[in-house]
Amino acid sequence: FWDFSANNMVERNWIINCDRGIGFGLGSSPNDGGIIRNNMIYNDGSALFDDVGIGLESSPNTQVYNNTVYIDYPNAIEYRFTETNNVDITNNLCNQEIKSRDGGEADLSTNYENAEASWFEDITTGNLRLLSEILEVTNQGTNLGADVTMDIDKIARPQGNEYDIGATEYIPFLI
Repeated sequence: FWDFSANNMVERNWIINCDRGIGFGLGSSPNDGGIIRNNMIYNDGSALFDDVGIGLESSPNTQVYNNTVYIDYPNAIEYRFTETNNVDITNNLCNQEIKSRDGGEADLSTNYENAEASWFEDITTGNLRLLSEILEVTNQGTNLGADVTMDIDKIARPQGNEYDIGATEYIPFLI
C-alpha cells in the first residue's frame, strides 16, 4: 500500500515465497497509519529478488503486531526513512532482524528475532504454527488490548496466563 494510502489493515494472511511479503509505503510514495497483524510470512530465498518480510517505507503511525516471519533475506521487518516514525512493532516472531534503515524510528517491544525452523509445523510449506510450547515466545508477549484479541486462526488471545509472540497462540493438544 503506497502512493498516499492511509489506515490500511493487513490481517490473517499466509504469504509464501513473495519477493516482499507486506509493504506499507514505497520510497517517496507514502502511507500513513494502519495495522499489520497476525500474518505468517515465509520465503525460502530461491527467487531473484527476495526482499524483506514486512517493509515500512515513509509509513508513519503504523502498527506491526503479532506476525511470524521466517525468511532468507537478512531483515524480517524493516522501517525505513525519517518519514517513518511513531511506529509500534510488538510481539513479532522472526528468524531475522527487525531493523531501522535510513533514519526510520519505531518503538520495539517483546519481539523475538532468533526463531528456529524446527519450532514450526512445516517450514517447507510456510506453515509457521508452533509445533510445541517454546519458552522464548509462549506466554512472553505484551497485552495489546483491543488491537489484538485473536490470532491468525481466530483463536482468542491469550490461551495461557499471558499472550504469545507471533501470529498464533499455542494451544497444547491432549492425546
